[in-house]
Amino acid sequence: MIVNSLRVLFFIPIKKTIKVFKFFYNPKFAYSWIIEFIDDKIITKKHRRYVNFNDNSLIDYKKAINVITKTNLSELKNIESNFPDFLSSENKNLPNFSWAATNELAKLTYIITKLVKPKVVVETGVGPGMTSWSILQAMRENKKGHLYSIDLPTPNTKNMPEVGYLIPGQLKERWGLLIGPSKKILPNLLSELSVIDIFIHDSRHSFSNQLYEYETSWPSIKNLGFLISDDISNDAFIKFSKNNDRKPILIKQNKKFPIGIIKK
Repeated sequence: MIVNSLRVLFFIPIKKTIKVFKFFYNPKFAYSWIIEFIDDKIITKKHRRYVNFNDNSLIDYKKAINVITKTNLSELKNIESNFPDFLSSENKNLPNFSWAATNELAKLTYIITKLVKPKVVVETGVGPGMTSWSILQAMRENKKGHLYSIDLPTPNTKNMPEVGYLIPGQLKERWGLLIGPSKKILPNLLSELSVIDIFIHDSRHSFSNQLYEYETSWPSIKNLGFLISDDISNDAFIKFSKNNDRKPILIKQNKKFPIGIIKK
């Protein structure tokens, strides 16, 4: 019995260590991830002047949609009633479900997609795929639209079954997944697409990466389109909004830092 217990104790860390080793054995992914890690943990700490948010500066996601789209709250409540149930007992038991987006971000993207009926949405950061699922479900109901997602696996996400594993198979016909760093993939994708309706940032939340993605995607977002960003945890979103003469809307969610949204 003691031998079996020791076997279980040491098997799990060794298994995870092997997966991490395999990840770093891929030079392309490892280099990109290390650069982003340094940016996030060292450089970003110098850019946190505008992140002391209080309750008065943050609003509910339905109120935010009401303000930015002029849609009345009763209609938004009706749309929200069709929101799919992500938090089933089956999904809760899947590995790394904690990496999934909050309900607030998923519902925000679902409702906006239902209202705007976009032809093209681009997102960075997929993880389990909760936000992707919400967008694709809305597109299926709209019978219109295509989602392009960019994700860079890390040692942690490599321990998941696969990127976007929450997304049901029947929704994937409207989904294109591109694996790699956004700094390499995003400009080429936007060049091919020419115009997009919505851009969503949910990849590495470092100052330079966020600012890069906002500035790169903004010219491709059509007039009256939207830029949405999870985790406003540094100055990039506020700085970008000021530079482009836009008033940011900050949305409270079930974690420390809010969601940001601006309309072009």
